[in-house]
Amino acid sequence: MAFGKPVIATAWSGNTSFMGHDCGCPVRYRMIPVNGAWEFFRPAFAGGAMWADPVLDDAVQWMRRLHADPIHRNTLGRAALKASEVYRARAAGREWIDRLEAAWEARTFLPRAAGKLSSAGM
Repeated sequence: MAFGKPVIATAWSGNTSFMGHDCGCPVRYRMIPVNGAWEFFRPAFAGGAMWADPVLDDAVQWMRRLHADPIHRNTLGRAALKASEVYRARAAGREWIDRLEAAWEARTFLPRAAGKLSSAGM
């Protein structure tokens, strides 16, 4: 996106904070249990973690449309660049640190759960 190119990505998790239909090519997904070759992707280690498995037909349709429609491709690319600049400026600011600090300080108001974090760890 920072290169002014439309990005095709799963419409799940972190990228959705800066990528939407107006500046990117979000792909639908199905939530499936994590199951992979590396230990931290194995079900026993992952502890019920889920993975956003992309609907490949969506990605294919985006590729075809972007290839066939240079006007739409360029329009999305310009919007992607703008969105990345806005996001970069917000990330460089202190607002996210202030929000993180507020969340950290609010932890003292959360109810205590036995067997979880001790008061010494908080």
